[in-house]
Amino acid sequence: MTAAALRPQWVELREMGRLAWPIVLSNLASSSLTTVDVMMVGRCGPGPLAVIAFGVSVSFFISFIGFSSLNLISSLVARAEGAGPGDEAGHAFRHGVWFSLLLAVPTTLVLLHPEPVFRVLAHTHPGGGPGPYSPNFVPGASEYARLLALGIPFHFATAACLNALRGLARVMPGLVVMLAANGVNAVGNWALIFGHLGFRAMGPLGSAWATSLTRVAMLVASAAYIASQPELRKVLSLRGFFRPSPVRLWSFFSHGLPIGLRSVLDYGIFTVVVVLMGRLGPVPLAANQIAFDLMVLGLMLPLGVSAATSIRVGRFAAGRDGSALRRAVRGPFALTLGLASLTGACYLIFPGALARLYSQDAAVVSVATGFIRLCAVFLVLDAAGTFALYMLQAVLDTRIPSLANVSAYWGLCLPLAWMFAFSFRLGGPGLWLGLCVGNAVLALFLLRRGYRTLVAVAIS
Repeated sequence: MTAAALRPQWVELREMGRLAWPIVLSNLASSSLTTVDVMMVGRCGPGPLAVIAFGVSVSFFISFIGFSSLNLISSLVARAEGAGPGDEAGHAFRHGVWFSLLLAVPTTLVLLHPEPVFRVLAHTHPGGGPGPYSPNFVPGASEYARLLALGIPFHFATAACLNALRGLARVMPGLVVMLAANGVNAVGNWALIFGHLGFRAMGPLGSAWATSLTRVAMLVASAAYIASQPELRKVLSLRGFFRPSPVRLWSFFSHGLPIGLRSVLDYGIFTVVVVLMGRLGPVPLAANQIAFDLMVLGLMLPLGVSAATSIRVGRFAAGRDGSALRRAVRGPFALTLGLASLTGACYLIFPGALARLYSQDAAVVSVATGFIRLCAVFLVLDAAGTFALYMLQAVLDTRIPSLANVSAYWGLCLPLAWMFAFSFRLGGPGLWLGLCVGNAVLALFLLRRGYRTLVAVAIS
């Protein structure tokens, strides 16, 4: 292929890159908050790391349906702003804040009293009898969740503000807030876990305090930015905040909660794996948290490329530009697989070194090494499937892919993971193997459907 023929492809990759880099950085900054927590607490030993792995995973699952429902705010603000002059964007923002606070109430209440949920999840071993948890495991994880609950209202309100800004095409403020939050969280962890800057050492509970305080700081920073910009004060006005419309609020709930439900079904499989891993003992649970955190970090680059590419694909599909549509998919798909493969190769070659970044415990590092190698395989498969899923969403093919996604995780990955781990007695690696096999089937289905769908759109 000549240089002249390649030039349009390079132009397309450059345009996609301009969209991708803020998304990638925002995703990395968001996931790094948990990475810092895990790395800091990992220095306290496998027991504390297992406690926060359990507490974080279950707490995140409980709060995720509300948090992901708030993504609706950016769409409603964008639509209101695109409708022209008026206060529709302000209405969307004010009711979005109300929506976030109302969702925060039940989430906070559940996390303030998590013992019943945690005891049910941690009580029995798959073979019967008491689980392999220490007597202080559930109380420790419950206290961790209670401290996280203190920051939930601030966390949800921050999401409302940043989603509103994203709806107005202002993504950089959110990125700056997330980057600053990482600094605040890191200092907070260092001071509160280990007892620096005049604070007493709190161990893993110090990490929960740092997270909640960071969420308060994020809300203050987000609100201060909006208040400091005259045009934003006008568009995102709080005038009439204490007179919400029940009809508008119901619209938020009726449209937002289905988004949250779909997201929590996708994430829920990983919470189930954490619970099953915990029944194998604190060392596999701690090791799994390391592998899971590396998996999330490794997916950030492919996820950013996929999200940016979907914007380009949607634009060209709407314009019925077949050649541009093919260019928008070919190069970014190769880039996505390349980035995932490069990251996976690093995980395969240096699993022990990566594990030691999180923990110095020899048993945890040994188990995590095997998990990280399986994580490398999962990473490539998930990147391919996620790319196809984003492309299908861009051309409004969402129902079958979403159903396939949920069905594969709950109807294939979970039974296979259980069978490999407990029926075939492979333990923790069996859980990861089940995820890999199920995800391979899902990726093949989505890629096949994506190819056929995009070809049909390009021809038409």
